Amino acid sequence: MPKLHYSLTGLALLGLLACSGGGGGNSNAKALAYTNPSGAANDYRFVVSSGNNTNTITLELRGPESAATRGRGINFSLSADSSKVRFRQLDGAEYVKPIELDNGGVFDLGRTNPRLFKSVLDGDNLHASMAQKGNSVPANTLNGAIAAVSLQLQSGAAKGNIRLEPLEARVLLDNGSIVPVDVKVGVLTAQ
Repeated sequence: MPKLHYSLTGLALLGLLACSGGGGGNSNAKALAYTNPSGAANDYRFVVSSGNNTNTITLELRGPESAATRGRGINFSLSADSSKVRFRQLDGAEYVKPIELDNGGVFDLGRTNPRLFKSVLDGDNLHASMAQKGNSVPANTLNGAIAAVSLQLQSGAAKGNIRLEPLEARVLLDNGSIVPVDVKVGVLTAQ
């Protein structure tokens, strides 16, 4: 009987170890996921773009769907936790890619230099400005795709939510005035 008791106790301990995971697991994330901001169709917002892979995600800044507002430019700033993700360069050395009229976007930045566009990465913060040149190009309704940014998962990042927040944004309206706008972001997660 004592042998049976020790055998059952040993099996019970093995069962507990197996159920609890025993030797731990890998808590490092392997992929990024993004949930679009809910109820934000009538706001400036970052939404997930198509064509993402597991450790990289591209977000589009979109204008309000119902906007009749016409504009000639925008500047915006976005911040992300650089210990978990990093902003990736798009189109050479830029961290932001304008989505222009001929690609379904809202602005015509022109094809000749100098173009009124620049993005700068400063630590966790990405700043971008873009505008059409002069009054020869008509102002467009800001109810579509404006720009794209891309984020890549940092090696060794822990699973969980990642801080992603808009800092400030301003729109250059067709009448020349500059107005602040709120930009909504969704939830960025390391999985």
